[in-house]
Amino acid sequence: MNDFKPGLEGVVAVQTEIAEPDREGGALRYRGIDIEELVGHVPYEKVWGLLVDDDINSEMPHPEPYEPAALSGNAPSDLQAETGRLSGVWRLGKLNEISDEQAREDLGRLSAEMMEIVARSAAVAEGREPAPDDVVAGGDTAAERFLLRWRGEADPRHVTAIDTYWICTAEHGLNASTFTARVVASTGADCGAALSSAVGALSGPLHGGAPARVLPMLDAVAESGDAEKWVAEALARQVGAQALVTGESLGQVASQTLENVARIDEAATMPVFRPLIGTDKLEITAEAQRLGTFEISIEPDADCCTLFTPKHPSTRMSDDGTRAVEAALDIPGLVDAGTAGAKLETFAYPSGEALV
Repeated sequence: MNDFKPGLEGVVAVQTEIAEPDREGGALRYRGIDIEELVGHVPYEKVWGLLVDDDINSEMPHPEPYEPAALSGNAPSDLQAETGRLSGVWRLGKLNEISDEQAREDLGRLSAEMMEIVARSAAVAEGREPAPDDVVAGGDTAAERFLLRWRGEADPRHVTAIDTYWICTAEHGLNASTFTARVVASTGADCGAALSSAVGALSGPLHGGAPARVLPMLDAVAESGDAEKWVAEALARQVGAQALVTGESLGQVASQTLENVARIDEAATMPVFRPLIGTDKLEITAEAQRLGTFEISIEPDADCCTLFTPKHPSTRMSDDGTRAVEAALDIPGLVDAGTAGAKLETFAYPSGEALV
C-alpha cells in the first residue's frame, strides 16, 4: 500500500538552469553567475537577456509606442488589464501555434511594455501626467527611463536602488505568480494572457502585495525607536495580550536604571509591567526556584546578555542616543528573528505552578 502524502511533498514540480539559490541561503546565481557580480555592474535589461537568452550581451528591448486605454493609478490592476489588452492590440499568437523565436519576441515586447505601464500608472497615482517621450529618451538604462516616465526626473540613488531591486527579484523559480504563468502558458494561451494572469497572482496580499503591508510595519518600528519592544508588542497582540511584562530589576545590572527604563517606556505603546523592579537577586532566585524556571535560567546559552552586552554599558541613555544607535540596526531582520518560531509559555505569578 502506498502512503498518502498531501500536497506536492516529494514531487519534482519543475527543473531549471536559470536560477540557482544557495541551499544555505547565502547566495543566488543566475545562469551560474552570482548576482553580487551583476548588481552595480550590469544593468537590469542585460540581466534580463542573461535569464532569457543565456547571453549577458542580449538586452530587453525598449518599450514600443503605446497609449494605455485607461489608467486608474492602481499599478497591479492597471498592469494586469493592460497586459491582457496588449494580446489583442498586438494580435499575439497562441503559444502552441507559434515558434519559440516568436514566443521570445512576444516576451521581450511585453516585458518592456509592462515596465512602461507601471511607470505611467505610478505617475497617475501621484496626480500628474507621465513624462513625455523626449524626457524619457534621456535615460541610459531601463531603470532610469522608468523613473523619468514616472517622475520626470531620475535621482541616481533611486536609479541604483530600483535597478538593484529588479536584479535581485528578477527570477523566482516556482512561486505563486510564476507557477500561474506556467499553468496558463501550458494551455497554449498567448504570452500576454500568461503574464497578465501572473500579475493577478502577484497582486495578492500574501504574495507580491506583502511589501505593502510590511512597509507600514517598518515605519511603525522606526517611529517607536525600539525594534525589540515592537516585536514584543506584535507577539502580545497575536495572543490578545493587553500589556507587556519584563524581568527588569532596578539596579540589578548596570543598564537597568531609571533613565534606561524611561527610554523603553517611551518606545512602548502598551503598558509595561515590571513585577521584579524592586526585588533583589536573592528574592528573584527564590521565586524562580518556586516557579520551576531556575534550572533553565542558569543553563549556559548564547542569549542577548552574552552576545550583545557591551564592555561599558550605558547607564543613562538619552533619547537622541537611543535613536542614533537603533538607526544602524537591521530592523526587518530583528523583527523576523524575534517572531519566527516564537513559543508561548504561561507562568503563574506570584503563586501557582508553571504551565507550558
